[in-house]
Amino acid sequence: MSVLIKPKPISPPAKSARPFVSIHVPCHNEPLSVVEKTLTSLSQLKYTNYEVLVIDNNTYDPAIWKPIEQYCKKLGPPFRFLHFENLKGYKAGALNAALPHMNPRTEIISIVDSDYVVDEKMLQQSIPHFSDPHVAIVQYPQAYYNSSPKTAGLEQEYRSFFDNILEQANSWNAVTATGTLSLLRASLFLTDESLKWNEWCITEDAEISIHLYSKGYKGVFINQLIGRGLMPFNYYSLQRQRERWVHGNAQIIRKDLWPTIKNEHLTWKQKLSFITQLTAWFHPTLFPTIFLTLSLILASYGTITPFITLIAGLSLLTITGFIVAKVLYFSLGQRRRGIASIISVLKTTLSHFGLTGTMSLVWLWTLTSPQLPFHRTTKDPTEKVAPYLPVDGMLATFFVLGSIAACLLTSGAIQMIALGSAAVAIFFVLAMWFLIWETRSTKQVVYSLTLPAGSLK
Repeated sequence: MSVLIKPKPISPPAKSARPFVSIHVPCHNEPLSVVEKTLTSLSQLKYTNYEVLVIDNNTYDPAIWKPIEQYCKKLGPPFRFLHFENLKGYKAGALNAALPHMNPRTEIISIVDSDYVVDEKMLQQSIPHFSDPHVAIVQYPQAYYNSSPKTAGLEQEYRSFFDNILEQANSWNAVTATGTLSLLRASLFLTDESLKWNEWCITEDAEISIHLYSKGYKGVFINQLIGRGLMPFNYYSLQRQRERWVHGNAQIIRKDLWPTIKNEHLTWKQKLSFITQLTAWFHPTLFPTIFLTLSLILASYGTITPFITLIAGLSLLTITGFIVAKVLYFSLGQRRRGIASIISVLKTTLSHFGLTGTMSLVWLWTLTSPQLPFHRTTKDPTEKVAPYLPVDGMLATFFVLGSIAACLLTSGAIQMIALGSAAVAIFFVLAMWFLIWETRSTKQVVYSLTLPAGSLK
């Protein structure tokens, strides 16, 4: 539905006063080479009334965090380094810990991840939107500076959330913060004791946004590149990032879905938009894949009944329908931006389905076990990331073997279903390997690329 909603034009507001902005940069075990780029870009902002709080949480090796502290001192008084140990709540805990250290004059909080290089006009362009006293959130799209032509499919897949889903949210007054390049009204944190970054949730940005809307505030999405960060350097890092997004949003659904649906202060469009945003990275393919494969295995052993054939057929139809829906989603979304390339849609689709198992399993897992391990996305291409959840490879292997066995050992209607199943299974395997190849390509440009101030277009 999001690709059918006409984007809402955002008129630049008139120039406003220059409120004091506290920029929060949370980091954990981050290399100086990455954080240095972020802080350098923040030091070049064409804005004078701001501070930067670098919030280092639970980095226990002084050899990692001390150089960042020294670099903050080198940049001068607007930059302050805060180091915390034994801090609970992950990123939310770090953001909460920073609140008492803000300059008392702070009116706007800006969240910038430690790997993001921002445009020098970031605050100049975003602050005027807060001249509307009801605006509590201003959000910009995320983008990546270590992308290359080889990673175009993955970058388009990331971008689809902002170009389609957040554009819809903008039209329906339901924009949520997405963790970085987010600006929020600081007074709400200082005057409302019930408002904080909830540490039980690892997508604390989306969670707090829904509460702000329930209090009568609104958000604005500006679909303009204002900063670029680092795309994960390998398949397992991407898997952990996507696992975290799915897990955090499932946490919100588990705790806040029913109160949100019952909330009389929210319109039905807002409620629907919040659900769309929270389920953007969910896949409903795990159970149909399991049912289909088990049905085909039973059929391979001679147990062919009308019920098994029906289950297999409906399961294949569900999986195929979801793939077709996503192809249309990416195709319509890209055509709206003037991209009419079938190859681009194919690459984007393969990138999206390369983590089918993770996006199918984690949300179900979270509904029964609300606390899963938090895994940061590494910012160091040399850091080894071990497989954490090999469900994608396991599911694809299980699917392929079951389908091929049924193709060889059955006949009639069940064999036709098995042929369709084999085609879908091969598609999932190709998607996984394509995504592995793509993420390996992100390493090729990260060392040489530099972004001088004002270069983001």
